[in-house]
Amino acid sequence: MKQKDVLYTNGRDVAVTQLMLQSKNEKYRLTGITNYGCATLEPQRLPGLLFIIAGILILTNGFNLFNPNFFLLRFPKGASENLHLLIASSIILIGILYTILIQKRYAVKIQTAEGFRHAVVSSNKEHVYQILNAIRRAKLPRASRGI
Repeated sequence: MKQKDVLYTNGRDVAVTQLMLQSKNEKYRLTGITNYGCATLEPQRLPGLLFIIAGILILTNGFNLFNPNFFLLRFPKGASENLHLLIASSIILIGILYTILIQKRYAVKIQTAEGFRHAVVSSNKEHVYQILNAIRRAKLPRASRGI
């Protein structure tokens, strides 16, 4: 691959040339790509919400899990309540952090004869748009590129 043929590369795993789009372990010929664009992949927030709900249920002692007789252990007086509060608040905190910190991801969505695929997925929207611009430049007719 000649240096002048490369329209875009991130230096690691994505390259767009005049003939193909190459991601980590896939190569797509640009002549086989019939449609392309940006897709927004919304994060899955359900696991975080389930952690929050489970923590609230434990906090309200809905399962009665921290009854000293449940584990057949003898906790010192007041220790089971502290353990109960610590575990419930930890689970709620994990759920809140997961729900807040998970990010949207963006993908280069291409259509080939095989169907739609997400060729490159990134949390950086600008990176995806740079790849799309390189594909657009490569698919332009040669006369309009000034070649």
